[in-house]
Amino acid sequence: MSAPRPAHLLPLDGTLMIEASAGTGKTWTLAMLYLRLVLEHELLPRQILVVTFTEAATAELRSRLRQRLSQALGMLDGSVPADPDLASLLDGHDADRARQRLAAALEDFDGAAVYTIHGFCGRVLNDWAFRLGQPPVRDRGEDPPALRAQLFGDVLRRTLESLHPLLPTRLDLGTPTTVSSRLNKWLEQPDLLLDLPDPLPVTAELNRQAESLEAAWRLVRERPEVCDPTARKAWHAWLAEHPARIPAKANARNLPIWQAKLDRLLDMSVPPDSVAIQKWAQYFTRPEVCTRWSKSDFQPDTLLLALWDYMEHQEALDSICQQWMAGLVAH
Repeated sequence: MSAPRPAHLLPLDGTLMIEASAGTGKTWTLAMLYLRLVLEHELLPRQILVVTFTEAATAELRSRLRQRLSQALGMLDGSVPADPDLASLLDGHDADRARQRLAAALEDFDGAAVYTIHGFCGRVLNDWAFRLGQPPVRDRGEDPPALRAQLFGDVLRRTLESLHPLLPTRLDLGTPTTVSSRLNKWLEQPDLLLDLPDPLPVTAELNRQAESLEAAWRLVRERPEVCDPTARKAWHAWLAEHPARIPAKANARNLPIWQAKLDRLLDMSVPPDSVAIQKWAQYFTRPEVCTRWSKSDFQPDTLLLALWDYMEHQEALDSICQQWMAGLVAH
């Protein structure tokens, strides 16, 4: 048997056998190889065939693959803690190119070719039924909830194709299966009455909101205090020494920590969502600054004003996303 090698050094061509006991990292290694195929061979999930044995194993593997792609993208954006193994794998890749490949893979992931053995065989027989001269394979009697999850997934994929690239991560989608499971509790009620909401917000309006958000974040990122390290250091010093700041000891101790978190946010190339804002900039929102600083003396500078403008754009986008998703699920 060959000596163990890190997943980022294993060959991607030819035949490779991974032999290990249960719970020793086979799925972890497969996920790392999957990530390498996306980054190094520039493949989309629908172009990578992954086959396992049971429905449960297929669901777990699909979840782990998506999680690994999301984790890698989050590391590049600075929104998740660094992982040494992923860092070794990402070293040597152009960050912008890798970010594009990972974002495209996550957008395509609902079409990922992850099957059981019998599921893959059935898919091949169905796709090539006419060429093989055989009738399509009959379904195996899937239950209605599973069929609803499949139908919702098909509708969701077609719908998302027309959306701005920022929107899929901001829409509270979950997965077709999780959304369908919530719907099943209602749909199985014998006395169910549907009260449909107003029509969906126009997709073009949703896209315009996303474009406005991008523009607002560009204004933040173009500020000298963001793109110039020296100017940013001076800005932090100005903020720390400003006489209008409430001179509480707790604030004095915490301000450097808050500023370090804000730096994480300002370094993000992709416009941050509400979760990132709450995590990295919660003490620099307009209400927090007004609470912790003297209202009469403190005048916010252009960077704070640009940041607050971006946060207002994000709140507006969150609102229309919630309306849009509620309408999509109901329709």
